[in-house]
Amino acid sequence: MHTRTLPKVGFDRFVTLEWADYALDLALTNQSPQKLREWLAPQIAGHYALRKTTNTLSNLWVIPYPETERLRQRGLELAQSLPPYERIVLHWGMALANFSLFRLTTQAIGKLLRLQGDFRTQEITMRVLEQNNVDNTVVRSVARIIQSISAWGIVDKVGQQYRQTTVVNLHDPAVIEWLLEIVLCSQPGRHLSLVDLVRANELFPFEVTTQGRAIVHASPRFAVTLEGLDRETVGLFL
Repeated sequence: MHTRTLPKVGFDRFVTLEWADYALDLALTNQSPQKLREWLAPQIAGHYALRKTTNTLSNLWVIPYPETERLRQRGLELAQSLPPYERIVLHWGMALANFSLFRLTTQAIGKLLRLQGDFRTQEITMRVLEQNNVDNTVVRSVARIIQSISAWGIVDKVGQQYRQTTVVNLHDPAVIEWLLEIVLCSQPGRHLSLVDLVRANELFPFEVTTQGRAIVHASPRFAVTLEGLDRETVGLFL
């Protein structure tokens, strides 16, 4: 029996928030990818583009990966209490969990925004390619990810540069806990310093620093250890 494994690229199509919301709704009601494909068909020209977009959205929410199914189930639970306009955080979290290229791209974006306040697509592509083989699929996918998060209202293009346009303040501790767990799951050994965790570059659109420390200390999901006089390291209880 074939076991689904997380894709090396995966997020290789432009995705609107409306499409991601619909995929999430299908997951909440245990619907099939075929229903997603039928709904997308009038909106996407071309058989190939329709198939690839359906696959991306299905892999985001509709068809689970064993490695991230627990995170997906938690995301679906959170979706039932979040107002629709806050669902963007759930799409972002599952994209980080399921698509390593989305994570690498948003890490590079977050780092450059903190360093210089803006970025160019070429700068992000170069940094992502340093961690991947030179591949046209990667180049195209980085561009699609940037195009998507721009459509989501996270960044905006001014001339040849992108700048961050919004910071989403998260108020639900359960959502912040879920996001931080997703970040930890991608780390070698699932460990990270507390400072680096709450300031993770890939979470740049969201304000988690203010509550993050207290949530990590209070959560039964995290194990906090003190190293030296003032360095706290966070791991996961499995």
